[in-house]
Amino acid sequence: MTDKASKSKKKGELGENQEEHKRVKTVVIPCAGNGVRISPYSKVLPKPMLPCGDKPLIQHTIEMCISMGIEKIVLIIGSKKDNSYYFDIIKYYFGSGERFHQLNENVKIHYIVQEETLGIGHALSLVEPVVGEEPFLMLLGDEVYTKSNHKEMIERYQNGFAYVGLKKWKDKGQIRRNYTVKMKEGVVEELYEKPTDDLIKNNILGVGTYIFNKNIFKAIKKTPASERGEIEITDSINTLIQLGTTVKGFFLSGKYLNVTFPEDLEKAAKLKGYK
Repeated sequence: MTDKASKSKKKGELGENQEEHKRVKTVVIPCAGNGVRISPYSKVLPKPMLPCGDKPLIQHTIEMCISMGIEKIVLIIGSKKDNSYYFDIIKYYFGSGERFHQLNENVKIHYIVQEETLGIGHALSLVEPVVGEEPFLMLLGDEVYTKSNHKEMIERYQNGFAYVGLKKWKDKGQIRRNYTVKMKEGVVEELYEKPTDDLIKNNILGVGTYIFNKNIFKAIKKTPASERGEIEITDSINTLIQLGTTVKGFFLSGKYLNVTFPEDLEKAAKLKGYK
């Protein structure tokens, strides 16, 4: 084989590898919920803006994403007719991303407004014009992770697949409040929102970490509303599976907390190293 042919072959192999492992550079963070269970604090600030140490809760998540090479941050904020400034506080605080330019000068923050609280699936459908054809990470704005392997998760991403973040968890009560999965050889076969004990196998907790590509938007359009009138992201992922997309489970390391109740704010601060 000539040197020219050898170089051409290597270039072709690299191109295929880049296509298979397309770099994830975007994160979507839904933060439009009313945070009813963390009241009365949520009457003053949106839950993602409540303090965790010396920063808003969501800032820890954003900084984690930037440390992994994420450059485009899409925040889905809500709308309150009786308080037009409630969710705008997020925009005023973070702006277009300038406060993070010392970490990465290419960081840019975009905002999408979810006018009605119709579920995370519905919120996610609104970002399609912003993310386009690119794969993206999705994290929830009220979760805290420390010493996690999220970077490994996005580095392993293979184009055409979807990924859901999982934890091994002893507290079945929390699993019942979140979701669990039925899985075989690393592939998720079905997700169960707020599962009963008979569906909780192997103490697997589904958390608010996902990687999607454009296929999720097709799935959301085909997902019926739940009994509470919302498009549940777990239902949309089940639809995604039914439409033929392989969904892989990825076990996250480190500590994790879903900030739900007022006492969780102190727990979150301790998790992040504040006393």
